[in-house]
This record gives sequence, structure tokens and C-alpha cells, in this order.
Amino acid sequence: MRLACLQVEAQAWQDSHQAWAEIRKSILEASQHHDLLIVPESVYPAYFLAPFDKPEYEEAVEKILAEIKEICQTTHTYIAFGYADKNENLASLFNPQGEEIARKSKSNLWHFDRRWFKPGAEVVTADTEFGKVGLIICADARLPELVRSVALEKVKLIIDLANLTASGPEIEKLSNAQIDYMLATRARENKVWLAVSDKWGVEADTVTYAGRSAVYSPEGTCVAQAPSHQNGIVSVEIPTDAQGEIQCIAHEELPPRCPDLYGILTTETAKLPMYRYLTEPVIPEDLTPFVTVSSSLTDGGLKDARMTHVKRLLELEPNLIVLPTARGEEEVAPYQGLLADNQFIVVTDSTDGQTKSRLISNKGVLAGYRTKDSVPQQDVANPENQFPVVKELPMGRIGFLHEQEMLLPEAARCLMLKGADAVLWQHGMSLAKAVPLARTRAAENRIFIIAVYSGVLGNSADGASFIVDPSGSIIASTLLNKPLHATGAYCNFCNARMKSVVPGTHLVYDRKPSHYERLVKND
Repeated sequence: MRLACLQVEAQAWQDSHQAWAEIRKSILEASQHHDLLIVPESVYPAYFLAPFDKPEYEEAVEKILAEIKEICQTTHTYIAFGYADKNENLASLFNPQGEEIARKSKSNLWHFDRRWFKPGAEVVTADTEFGKVGLIICADARLPELVRSVALEKVKLIIDLANLTASGPEIEKLSNAQIDYMLATRARENKVWLAVSDKWGVEADTVTYAGRSAVYSPEGTCVAQAPSHQNGIVSVEIPTDAQGEIQCIAHEELPPRCPDLYGILTTETAKLPMYRYLTEPVIPEDLTPFVTVSSSLTDGGLKDARMTHVKRLLELEPNLIVLPTARGEEEVAPYQGLLADNQFIVVTDSTDGQTKSRLISNKGVLAGYRTKDSVPQQDVANPENQFPVVKELPMGRIGFLHEQEMLLPEAARCLMLKGADAVLWQHGMSLAKAVPLARTRAAENRIFIIAVYSGVLGNSADGASFIVDPSGSIIASTLLNKPLHATGAYCNFCNARMKSVVPGTHLVYDRKPSHYERLVKND
């Protein structure tokens, strides 16, 4: 199946009539050589619609949609087309017969677009001759619940019509968080193809677009991508099976979903722990621990070396040390005896697929978290024990994830909603695999991800420990190719209490828990 993502230059709505002739020409040209063409969000009349003369342009929309239908019939192509009409930001999917088989209204309104658009339905899919596909629009992809709900409908391909904004002095180097790591993670965590079509250039002298239209494989690999500064067509051959349906092949095994543990996703927003914490007064300096992460030295037979290493790290005066996983259970007392007040250390043991993390102070073990083959070992009957968050620390609140659990967007989301400022993640992934995942979880939840690499001893060439802040930026990292290394950074947990991404778009207040029922049902 030949797929194309069309990238066009942005224009102000006042120029849309003149621009449409050139855009139509590009659509017609691309359609002749592809089975499916994706056109960006609000390609007509525009995205920034203030002030806007609606009657004239609403009348023109009907004519333009008729032209799209005619192109579908002439070229025998599916076309996903983005446009604004009657206070909605819409994407319509037309089949080769010119019939509209799906219509999606943007759900996660972004920044100023809520001034002229109203939110639409969460999940929209359509059956095609190549298999089921899902439709999303731009910022919809920032919500893990929304994309997961679409993927659970057994789609093979997620079609993303976007206007991804960017900032920077050089137009040839523009990018965006979704382009850098989020969209790849969406494809990877759901094992689906994902294709995004974006604009480039500047609209209304204020909105700059990133371009970078792209196609991502089910393994989270960017197969092809446009530049950030010109028109173009991203053309990719999507593999199909003997019946002509899209194949979604990925070698990475995803951990099993645990819907019974995701109940907080459907909790009324005002009843969430995080909703309450957002109004707490805080003293920034008290919520800014110095966190140290170490990597690689994981063999349980090297306990003396680990203890020497910890003593050295304590000279740096950290508030929190997170050690890599050891093979075999470690004694707590030796660590406990080294710690001062308001100092904590996390040790993790792994034996026969069972992993256990313990948070230790100078008074003993404060909390623990246990998994078996990346499945939480918890009391399902007691919601408070599902993805526990440690609340007693003077520096803030933390949660834990082990290994492949980070691949489940629901797991980190549950921890954030329960109040976690930071998630401590023990993992054995390569840096190339771990970083996009951690950055996505940090940015989509606006929390810190403290990622500790626990690879095989002596095999540290492709792994590192690192810390990601709520913006998705890496603020500290150990070195590759270094068997024993530690680093640290101040982590201002106050930033994790700021859940506004841009003005008018809030991670907690804008949630729609009534829409997430599908996520808590067993497949």
C-alpha cells in the first residue's frame, strides 16, 4: 500500500482562496501515485482564525469537499483532508468512490484554537480495503489515552493531520516534541503504523510550523520524513499481507496491559489526588532535591564495590540516590547506616523475573514496589496499592516503574494522577530505545523521569542513566561506554505541579475521564 503525506506552506485565512488552487494541484498530483493521501490539519481556510469572516468561507468549504471527492474518484485514492468548518477543526476520510467514510473533530484543543473550535469525539475509525485506520488531529496525539483508545479498536494505521508549531532562528532546523519523540513512541507503544502530515512556514505572522511530515513504523522508527522548510510529499510503501491488509510487525515484546489497575483513569477529575495537590502551597527550595543516578554496576557479587561507590556519592550531598538493579536481594542496614536526615536511597533487586525496589532512609525501608515479568504484584482489591506513590518524603512524591512497564502509557499516567512528581524507572534498554520513551512520559504527564540503566555488567556501550524534566529535556546523563558512572542534577519538583502545557491546555483540568472507559476493560 503506497501512502503519501502532503506538506504544504501555511497561509493566513485571508489568502486561502488564492492558495487553494496550488494546494489542489498538489493533492491531485500526489493522489495519482498513491493509495492513501494525508493532507494537513486546517489546510483550508487556515488554523489561526481571528478575526474570521465565516459565512463566505463556510460556503466555499462545501465546494472544496466536492473537489476532493472528485479527485478520489478520478485517481481511485483514499484522501484524509483537514479543514475548518462551523466552529469545528475537522478531518474527513474519503474512499476511492468519493464517499466520506469517517469524520473526526479535534478533541484535544490546543492553546488559542479553543477560541474558535469546540472539541469533538475521542475515537474515530474507518474500515478500508487495507484494514482499519484511525483518525486523530495534531494535539490529540499528545494524549496517550486517546491514541490508546483508537489503537484498541484494532487499527493498523493511525492517520494524524497536524499543524505542529515550532520556534527557532533557522527555519531549516525547526522541530517539535511530537516529531522528536512523541509520535514515534505512540507508534511503538501501540504497535501500529502512524503517519503525520504537517504544514511548514509562518501563519498570521505569529504561528510557526515545524514541517517534518513523517511516517513511523510499529517499532517506533521514523521511516521517512520531510524537511522543515519546504513543500513536499513523504511517500512510503506500507507492507501488506496476502489479503492486502497492512502488516504491523515489531520485534519488541510489549508487556501485558493490566486494565484492572487503571481505575484512576476514569476517576472524576475533582476527586483525583493530583487535582488536590495542584492547589497546595509550596516552598520551591524544599521541593528541589539533588538527585543522583548511577549505572551499570549490577552484579550482586560486587556488594563491596557498590558500598564504596555509595559512600563516594554521599560526598556529593545528594537528597536522593538511585542505584541500578542488583542480582539477588541486598541488605538494607548497611545503606541505612550511611544516610543522614533527609537523605534517601533506592535499591532494586531482581531474581527470576521478579523485581523489587525499596526506598530507604536512615530509619529503614519507607516504601517498596514489586513486579513479576513487568506485571505489578499488587492487591487489585485495594486501589490505594495500585501503582503506589510515596507521599511522606519532604522533597515531593515519587512512584516506581520497572523495565518494560514504561512502554505502557497507562502506568505512568496512573502515577501522575495519583500525585507523583517523579517516576523512578529501572531499565535495561539501550539509550536509543530508552530516551524517546522517557521523554514522552515526562512531557505527556509533566513529571520527572529518573531513568536508571541496569544493563549486563561490562556491556555499558549502549546504555546510560539519565534524568528528564517535565518539559521532556534531559538534564543529566551518565556516559556511554563507562562501566561505573554517576551523575546528578537539581530536580525542581514544583515544575511537576505545573500541568498547563500552553495557555488554555491543561493536562489535568482538560481530561475527559468519562471517555476512558475502554481503557479499564479487559480485552
